[in-house]
Order: sequence, then structure tokens, then C-alpha cells
Amino acid sequence: MLDIFETLVAFDTTTPDQSGCLDWIANFLIDLDFDIEWLNAGTIRNLYATKRFGSQPICLFAGHTDTVSVGQSDHWFHNPHEMHRRDDKLIARGAVDMKGAIAAILEAYRTAVKSPACSFGILLTANEEGYANGLGTEHAVSVLKKRHEPIDWVINGEPTSQTQIGDCIKLARRGSLSAEITIHGKQGHVAYPELAINPNRHMLDFLTHCSQMPWGQSQASDSGKTSLQVVSLTSGTGFDNVIPAQATCLLNWRYTVDLNVSELTAWVEAQLNGLNIPYAIDWRHSAKPYQALPGPLLKKLTQILADKNIPSVISSSGGTSDARYLIDLTDNLVELGLIHQTAHQVNEYTTLEDLTTLSEIYSAILNQ
Repeated sequence: MLDIFETLVAFDTTTPDQSGCLDWIANFLIDLDFDIEWLNAGTIRNLYATKRFGSQPICLFAGHTDTVSVGQSDHWFHNPHEMHRRDDKLIARGAVDMKGAIAAILEAYRTAVKSPACSFGILLTANEEGYANGLGTEHAVSVLKKRHEPIDWVINGEPTSQTQIGDCIKLARRGSLSAEITIHGKQGHVAYPELAINPNRHMLDFLTHCSQMPWGQSQASDSGKTSLQVVSLTSGTGFDNVIPAQATCLLNWRYTVDLNVSELTAWVEAQLNGLNIPYAIDWRHSAKPYQALPGPLLKKLTQILADKNIPSVISSSGGTSDARYLIDLTDNLVELGLIHQTAHQVNEYTTLEDLTTLSEIYSAILNQ
């Protein structure tokens, strides 16, 4: 498997560039008798490949080949697009998120599955880390859904593990909703506040109401609570004797499936209207939440982990993922990948032991 991993990380796939990575994977799968299909949209490339065993439904592995930028390149121990060994660490951009998981599933396909429990499918996009604008996984899923592709199970290979491979499985993710709010007052001298309208006072009143609101809570897990965070606050003129003309805040809600977005936006705007002061609001709904079912795939996975003496928890914590689109294919969906601790960091790394364990888990899912 190390040969696969080393090859994948050698491609500079800083989003949305796939730099030949998807082509190499396609050729690898062709050699394993997979059928290849490109579900491209605009400039975004999406690879879909299948190896069917009779009429058995498909177990789909989904993921992405693109990575975030290397960041401060001079802080890396070595060229971030070459695998570098340091003790037991395999260091490279994309090692964890998520070329390592792709290497693990490709190794599972390569090591002859003697009694397949399903047909094999793999869906990889070249743009998950950036703004795909509906042309990445979302587009590919819509194509597969329209033609009623027989997909029963989906494994999303995002790095979900915390300190040990398999110790955290995700069946749900929170959605993401942001609002940039500007409250307009009237600039004036701080010594004559009656002649000005201080937008900061109104902003503080509004944010106080927001902080006291008992946002909805998912029943999936304690870590799945809806949360509101004040991301930024901007105001002032740079002078300590001037009441500013406006104040701006950026808010982000990470919300669960039990929270109605329309009701949330209506509540926020009602609070702002109650201030009786001009304001502007710009909403950005970047991700919907999803909730998968604790079905046969989860049952099989938890048994595999139990056989390996790996204690696991089910969580909906963390950021968003393309599973919010994949859920449209089937409710039998799990997210399971490498340890996420160094994802997106300088000197991102995994280990051969972790890659091997993950590949063994994937292989056990594919077998009877």
C-alpha cells in the first residue's frame, strides 16, 4: 500500500487542481477490471468507477483528491508533495485529508476480495476543499440519483478518527449558516451622545438576545448541539472621541437537522427589526446538515471494530463534509477515515500502521 500512498501524495492537487491524480487512479482501477466513468461538470473533474458482481448492490467509497494549500512551505521538514519518513510518521500534504484513505481503499480493492458482499464503487472529486459551486460531489450524486444507481451503502473516507483508527464514526454532520450584519447609526462626538446614534449599543443588545436563545439540539449525540459563534466584530473610526456610524458582526451557526433554517432566519431578522434602527444582513447557507440511519452498514462496521478491540463512538461533531450530498443516495452511510489531528496542518502525517488498519477495516466491509 505504501507505493499507492507515495504516488498519490506526489501529485500537487491543491484545490481544485487534480494534476493527473484522478487519471492515475482511473488507470489503477482499470487494471483491477473496474469500469470508468467521468461525471465532470464545468472545470471540475469527478471520477466514478465500479466493479460489479452480478446483481449485488454497490458499496460506494467516496472522497476527494484535492488538498488545501501547503501554507508556510519553509516550515515543512521536506517537500510537502513528496512522502517523507520521520520516525514512524509518513509526512506529506494530503496524508490524512484524504489521500491516505484513498490509498487504503485502493489497497482493499487490490488485495483480492474472495467473497465480495457487494459490488464495488468509488466516487472521487477534485474539488471538495474549495468552492465547487455544485459541480463536484453534489453534481455527481445528482447524476447517479437520477439514473437510480443501485447504491446501498456509502463510506465517506474523511478523517474522522481521533486518537485511534476507528474510534470515531460519523453518522451525521451539522449544517453551516452565516450572517454578516451591519447596524447603521449616526456618527458623533462621544461628549454629545444625544446627538449621535451609537450602533454598538444596539449590536450588543442584539448579540445578547442571540446568546440567550436556546438553539435546537440534535438527539444524535451530545456533540451534535447547534452552536452560534461570533466570528468577528468590526466598528470604530480609530479615534477614542468618535461614536462610529456603523457596527458589523459576522455570525456562524453550526446547526443540526432538528433546527429549521427558515425559522432561525426569521427570528434573527425579527430581533433586528425590534431595534428600530437601519441594518443590512447578508445570509450565506454553505452546508445543509444530514443524519444517516444506524442501519446494516453501521452494524457491520461496529462488529468489525469490536473484533479488532477498537472502542468506538458515534459523533456528529466537526466541520461539514460531502456526506451532506451523499446522503441523497442512501441512508446507510458512515464516515470513517484516518486520525484527523494534523489535517490541514504543516507537516501533516499518518503512519503505515494506521493506513494498514484502515485498509483492513475497509476490506472487511467489502467481504462477506
